[in-house]
Amino acid sequence: IDALVLLASPSVDVPDLLDFQAEKFAELVEDSGQQSAAAQGAIRDLQHLATQVRAIGDGQVEGPPLAGASREFWASYIEASREAPAQVAASDVPVLALGGELDWNVPPAYVQGWSEAIGDRGEVVILPNITHALTRLSTGDVAALGPDDVGEEVDPSVVEAIVDWLDDTL
Repeated sequence: IDALVLLASPSVDVPDLLDFQAEKFAELVEDSGQQSAAAQGAIRDLQHLATQVRAIGDGQVEGPPLAGASREFWASYIEASREAPAQVAASDVPVLALGGELDWNVPPAYVQGWSEAIGDRGEVVILPNITHALTRLSTGDVAALGPDDVGEEVDPSVVEAIVDWLDDTL
């Protein structure tokens, strides 16, 4: 491996990430004005998932599958997320951690959290108006978003940032 590119990757563990996502989803629903029973149910479902995943991360692995995956899978996923920063820090290759300003799944702060593990071997880049899917939003105001405001393909700025970094680094 000559280099590592982390795309919208969280520097925090899975339970912390799901806690954030549940809070952010509730905030986005409120901001969008979509306070339907279905929306409230989806918020409760995500909050319940976050609670259950945190319990698995705390060692409570026994029980039925969760969100279509075994609890053993969740435990291994959580363990991998907890080990990732140390693994990145122990590597000797350059690292680019790239995220989006409008990523509501892995916020910029969680991408910026890679800075310590990366040290001086790479950099963190947060691109404006970019989502978790690496597409572009024309606005961060969820109440104002319409179909034409949401990009459907990886934004060229993402590809450009990666290619430029690789050209400069390798």
